Amino acid sequence: MKKFVDPTVDAQNFKQTAPWRFFRYTEILLDYAETCIPLGQEDEAKTYINMIRARWKMPPITETGVALVEKYRSERKIERAFEDQRYFDICRWMIPEVGYTDVMAFQPVYKLNPDHTTASAPKV
Repeated sequence: MKKFVDPTVDAQNFKQTAPWRFFRYTEILLDYAETCIPLGQEDEAKTYINMIRARWKMPPITETGVALVEKYRSERKIERAFEDQRYFDICRWMIPEVGYTDVMAFQPVYKLNPDHTTASAPKV
């Protein structure tokens, strides 16, 4: 969550003046890597994914084929967290079963008392 926050600004009392970055360099690298994978340029894709991973001193990826696609998707999910792009990634990749599941039931932990107040301890 610290991606776009200026640590020198007191957020309680002052509005931050740093501009919101709508298109980050990381997104450019990830988009290029995503384009290279279906074109069969896996070495090129790995180069650009590893550029992102190297910033955080993470080991380079070496996977190929389907494993590379899954690794790329995982990298994109982590790198673009809290940027409101996951929904569009899932739609583009046509994998709704991975990102979203139906809720079949909901069981509250703290049930209501007969007087319609919330119980102070879980009831079984």
